[in-house]
Amino acid sequence: MVQTTCFQQHHFQSASADSQPTVFRRWCVDFKTKKATVREKGKGGKGKARTVYMSPRTVQALKAYLRERPDCDSDHVFVGTRGPLTESGIYLVLKRLALKAHVHGRYNPHAFRHGWARGALENGADLGSVADLMGNTMQVTQRYYARWDDDELQRKHREVSWLPHDRD
Repeated sequence: MVQTTCFQQHHFQSASADSQPTVFRRWCVDFKTKKATVREKGKGGKGKARTVYMSPRTVQALKAYLRERPDCDSDHVFVGTRGPLTESGIYLVLKRLALKAHVHGRYNPHAFRHGWARGALENGADLGSVADLMGNTMQVTQRYYARWDDDELQRKHREVSWLPHDRD
């Protein structure tokens, strides 16, 4: 249970790419600054380091998990009874969580990444900051995450209009 909570907090908050939790190492975590360095394995990542920021709740979950973490020779944060968490293990954890929460539709790691990006944009983050936080090197790639339907675009247009009477 502690591992699941820690995994959820880290995965959902870090906007991690599909395989990122498999390369998350204990020595990359700085509890004082609430930051961790991760190396991405994906398309553009290819070993590129990026900083992941952690909320106090995530730090607390990570500390609790590391106290109870199975003892093994690995420096990976997420391990199971047979060693470090694998990419297929990530999918299994997310599938179990989705079933428990009655999530219908996509629940793979990339769907959560999309959800994180969209939530950040909806909460007022600019596209450049979201791209940087997610480790995207090009905002063109990031544009893929910022898809809005017609009603959402109309609402956004009203919100950002520079003419005050257009906001009604």
